[in-house]
Amino acid sequence: MTPLRSLCFAFLTPAIMLQPAMAQTPTDAERLAAACNQFAADLHVKLSAKGSPTSSPASISIALLMLLPAARAETAREMASLLHLPDDLAGERLQTAARKLLEGVGFLADKEKGTDKKSDERPVLVMTNDVWVQNGLDLVPAYVELLRTSFAAGQGTLDFHADTEAARKKINAHIANATNQRIAELLAPGVLTAETRVVLTNALWWKGAWQQRFHVESTLEAPFQLASGASVNVPTMRHTEHHGYAEGDEWQVLTMGFRASRIVCDIVLPKKGCSLASAEVVVRAGDYVKSMTGENVEVRLPRFKAEATHSLRAPLQELGMRAAFGQQADFSGMHAGTGPADRFCVSEVVHKAWVAIDENGAEAAAATAVTLVPTSAVQQAPPKEFHADRPFAFVLRDTATGLVLFVGRVEDPRANQG
Repeated sequence: MTPLRSLCFAFLTPAIMLQPAMAQTPTDAERLAAACNQFAADLHVKLSAKGSPTSSPASISIALLMLLPAARAETAREMASLLHLPDDLAGERLQTAARKLLEGVGFLADKEKGTDKKSDERPVLVMTNDVWVQNGLDLVPAYVELLRTSFAAGQGTLDFHADTEAARKKINAHIANATNQRIAELLAPGVLTAETRVVLTNALWWKGAWQQRFHVESTLEAPFQLASGASVNVPTMRHTEHHGYAEGDEWQVLTMGFRASRIVCDIVLPKKGCSLASAEVVVRAGDYVKSMTGENVEVRLPRFKAEATHSLRAPLQELGMRAAFGQQADFSGMHAGTGPADRFCVSEVVHKAWVAIDENGAEAAAATAVTLVPTSAVQQAPPKEFHADRPFAFVLRDTATGLVLFVGRVEDPRANQG
């Protein structure tokens, strides 16, 4: 079990996605963001129980939203329930909301404009969606068009049956390129088989520079108390700057912004003597967002990296998405054949996430793959103190839509270094 863990994007829960100032009646895109965040909260509990909750709930939600239009009957009902979708947010209305949400976050705009991966100042936010199909298999044209219009998804043809390894390498190379090489091998050997017929993939990459950077020369070795009670020295960044800040009886939250970006990073810190788990519960309620104020804050924060790999088949089944993985799966909206080999079920959902924070800013990448096979087979007072010298959680979220992009937990900043 890695000591550097994440918070699932529920990072904290549905309320986080309600963070932006919204009209009394939320838009469908805002309602969808809230539903995705509630799913993130559910999944975080499952992944935390397995010991490595670092994830991108946004990536996982997008991949499942790409699959949902193909689902029918109980398969579709279970998936909609899993994602906490309101009953009236379905069909064309849901697809429009998905498109609006992705546009609101900036995913689609960035893809259309292109990005400069060499720039250290300009924030980068990239989403890449694709559907990979077995050579000779024809998907329902309306489904392919829906993926294109609502998710800007591309389509690739591979021969999973004749050369599974070549297909795996092709998808992995595509994901690696889309994530600035941070997700080098999304699909491990054995995930794809000769029976694979369709693979849906989502890749996210984010990079931004702090509005108020930390000076490298100010970074010093400082003690960090592990959950076990032991203390270790780690490189700790420090500065006193104006940041968003909120606190309760058992927790503190620091919000740091990025240059030319609506995305922010929330660091969730339990007060001394309190547990990180209890702080996460309180923050998941979302009330801290409303109480956030601008404060002069003395910040001490260790540099860190967090990463994790997940097989989501079991967690998703535990959360109620069962039919999709079995003989009763109905994805006839994707492929309309009537023979046994024409009925598909989900064989696996794999996910990887990687997050790094240092003096300059943050970089994060994630990717998700859904594989399908035939069913037959200013200072006015003394600065607030925010000294992250004990386990803490972090969040990257879009302030315009409230969508949680990445979340994590740091229990030992020494993990994943080098």
